[in-house]
Order: sequence, then C-alpha cells, then structure tokens
Amino acid sequence: MNLFIILLTVLIALPFIIDVIVSILNRSYKSKPIPENVKDVYDDAQYKKWVLYSTEKNNKILLSRFISLLVKLSILLFGGFELIESISMKISSNLYIINILILVIYGVVFYIISVVFEYIDTFIVEEKYGFNKTSHKRFIKDQIIELLMSVILGGGLLVLFTFINDKVDNMFYIYMFGILIIGVVFVNVFFVKWIMALFYKMSPLEEGPLKDKIAKLSVNSGYELSQIVVVDASKRTTKINAYFSGFGKTKKVMIFDTMLDKLTEDEICAVIAHEIGHANYNHMSKDMAKTVVNFAIYTFLFYLLATSSIISDNLNITEYFSFVVIVFMLLLSPVGIISSILTNIISRKHEYQADAITVEYGFGNAMITALKKVGKSNLATLTPHPLFVFLKYNHPPISQRIEALSNRIDAT
Repeated sequence: MNLFIILLTVLIALPFIIDVIVSILNRSYKSKPIPENVKDVYDDAQYKKWVLYSTEKNNKILLSRFISLLVKLSILLFGGFELIESISMKISSNLYIINILILVIYGVVFYIISVVFEYIDTFIVEEKYGFNKTSHKRFIKDQIIELLMSVILGGGLLVLFTFINDKVDNMFYIYMFGILIIGVVFVNVFFVKWIMALFYKMSPLEEGPLKDKIAKLSVNSGYELSQIVVVDASKRTTKINAYFSGFGKTKKVMIFDTMLDKLTEDEICAVIAHEIGHANYNHMSKDMAKTVVNFAIYTFLFYLLATSSIISDNLNITEYFSFVVIVFMLLLSPVGIISSILTNIISRKHEYQADAITVEYGFGNAMITALKKVGKSNLATLTPHPLFVFLKYNHPPISQRIEALSNRIDAT
C-alpha cells in the first residue's frame, strides 16, 4: 500500500471519526440541567421522548455513515476502481458513456444505502415519534423524481464537463467555475417553481387577519413581500419551517402549513419578521458570495488534482474524468469540515441578527414563544455540547437565541 492510498484512507475516515467523537460528547450532555429560559419547552414525558428520539436519530445517521465508509474503503483498498473501469470499458468504448458508467457503477451502492436509511428514518424513526405523514406511495414517487433529477442534471453536467475538458484543456477550470456559479443562481431563482413544485403543492396565503398583519409588517419594515407561499408540508411531516427563496422579483417567503396550525398570528409574523431580517442584512447575497468563494477554492483544488498524475500513478486506473470527480469528492469531505465550520459561524451570526429585527418590529416576545413551540414540535436539543454546536449547528441553540432576544427586549 503506497503513501497516497494511506493518506486517502485516513482522510476518508476522518469525518466519521470526528462525528463519533462529537456524538459521544453530545450524548453525554443529555443529562445536563436544562437552561432556565427553556425549561418550559418540554414536560417530563416529552423530555424523555426527545432523549429517545435524538438517540435513535443519531444512531441511524452514524450507522449509515459507517456503512458508507466501509464501502468507500473497500473500493479503495481492494481493487474496486480497477473493477469499475474494467466493467465500464467492456460495455462501451465511447469516452462519454465510460465516464457515465463509472459514476453510475460507483454510485449505485451509495444510492441504495441512502434510500434504505431514508426509508428507515421516515417510516421507523419519524413514524415512531409522530413526525411522519408520508405514505409509501409518495415516498416511492419522491425517490423516483430525485433519481431522475440526479441522472438528468448530474449526467448532463458530467457529459458537458467531459466535452469541455476534451476541447479547451487548461481553460476547462474557468469554464467549470462559471458553469457551477450559473447553476447555483439558476437553482436559487427557479427552485420553488421548477423543483419544489415536483414534490409539494404550493398556494398563496389566504386573505384574512394574518395576511393583513403580514401586510402591515411589510409596510412598517419597508420590505415588499410580494409573495407569501404556503407549502403543504403536512402531507410529509408535522415539523415546522419557514424560509426565503429566490432573488429580486422571484423572491418568496415560504411557510409550512404546519406553522399555520401550531403558531399564533403574532408568532407567525415574528417568524416572517425574522426572514425580513435576513433580507435587510442581505444575508442571501452574502451566502451567495460564500458559495462563490467556496466554488473558487474547490475548483482550484480540483484543478490541482486533475492536472497531476497522482490518481493513475497510485490507483492503477486510467485517469478518466469520472475518477477525478470521485477521488475529489472523497477528499472534499475532510476539506469541507473547515469550510463548514466557517460557514456555520457566519450563519449563526446571521440568525442572531435576524432575531434582533423581530424586536425592532415589536415581535420579540412572540419570537421567543415561537422558538419554544418550534423546538417542542421538532423535538429540538436543549442541551447540545458546545463542540457539537461549533461543528454542526448553522443556527444557535434555542436557549442562546432566547437569551439574546430577552437581553435585546430589556435594552429597548
């Protein structure tokens, strides 16, 4: 076994090792005293339910990642790449078809693992704790749609990148970077209209007191809420969520219909005020800028990997574009840990800023009660380990958000 394979093995295993360590630490914090400001979120029975739910959920995630890790290491260490290349080249001699076959053969096992554990998560874990509302028919339909989208979009990009790489040589990475950025903008603009519409039914918020309150909030904030869309998420889950989607004239506030059932009008306005806060601070534009920077870094790293002979020299395979993609994705996971930490730090800061806006618009106390209801409905963790928060959380823990809101309310 050469040094490159040893290094690649360590880097592939590193994210899982970190996950296990922080999960153990996080589990040890379940016995910690609940912060005073969120003690009323759960009663004793609900707290026991949360402990069981979070334990089962985490165990499922770790088991899924462990099996995926074993498959990755088996392919790397026991000639899997050579076998994939051999099978692909026996089926076809066409460059594009070989590249597609390599990714399909490599990815099929991971796709099966993903579907199996998503089924377990949906119909065993989520079902057991009262979250799942998805039927088996809808689950299968969703999986078929997701698979077709992956084949069409992923296969299309692979063929396009293979063609460009064959034609423009070193300039390929400039084209690659540009295409990825265009793709991200396209998805953000048309995500709701073309992608979400495949899974959810969406309708405008009905006329009534809530819409009138939101309209008043829109005027007071100076932010035009052209579209408020209700998503029929209750057909799949009981959990609560809301977010912004799109840019410019395509921007929409998306709210789950479960929110309409579980929150008061003021609490819903508080959540929307929070989303307006994101818009006021240009968080979506800043997130896009972070994405551009990440893509620039990743494209450069891909360039370094693809222009060397390290893959063919060490793995005994032809350096097909698909193999470069696969090895890059294997390396991306540990590299992505650093990127994820930085992104999460910025994201948590953004959440505090957006929460502060709710106080400015007179919905600070409503935001506090909304956070508690959302936490209770979604079985949120009330005592996460600080390291787990640092590595994994893109939102601050509920108790810290409530503390910041309370301090701001007291200061006004």
